[in-house]
Amino acid sequence: MMCLKAERLKKRWDELLEELINDHENDDHSCNLISDQNDEDFVDILLSVRQEYGFTREHVKAILQDVFFGGIDTSALILEFTIAELMQRPRMLKKLQDEVRACIPKGQKIVSEVDINNMAYLRAVIKEGIRLHPVAPVLAPHISMDDCNIDGYMIPSGTRVLVNVWAIGRDPRFWEDAEEFVPERFIDSMSSAAENVNFRENDYQYLPFGSGRRMCPWDEVWHRCC
Repeated sequence: MMCLKAERLKKRWDELLEELINDHENDDHSCNLISDQNDEDFVDILLSVRQEYGFTREHVKAILQDVFFGGIDTSALILEFTIAELMQRPRMLKKLQDEVRACIPKGQKIVSEVDINNMAYLRAVIKEGIRLHPVAPVLAPHISMDDCNIDGYMIPSGTRVLVNVWAIGRDPRFWEDAEEFVPERFIDSMSSAAENVNFRENDYQYLPFGSGRRMCPWDEVWHRCC
């Protein structure tokens, strides 16, 4: 029974990807909300480099699945948690709505990446949502290369290490009112952790995407928006 359900799900997913690819091959962006048809999206770029990199149709589908499950689905989960926090705080929700409406030119229906650069409170809300509700509470396993001492604990070389991002993001040593949803900490300098930390270097108070060369590639997209 389970195998039949899995096969049906696989078939539906394959049909969805086929339709998406066909729409782009036929230049029929029926699902694209952006009116300017000259704007290329990720699928357009993948299709344009198929011959150069020897991509087959199955390769394109596999990459799209990676993007969906590794980026879109995780982003949706973060937004769900963040929206849930805002629904409990009408004042913050209204402040965010007012900022977005003030930054969007009259007649424009879609928020662009350029617009987001002017939305300091929106970026702070997303950062705070990720701090409190990281989609991966524990990072992927790492291995310690050498013996090291962390807070009095000796970690021998070769030890498998799991970094608890959820706990770090709620550590009161680094975050004031650590258990509270306070986006202002990222714009009002109320928290030295938020004010001074370099999220892409060696400051480890905030690790939603990990750190170093093998950090999550979605970090690049996130930094363009936040």
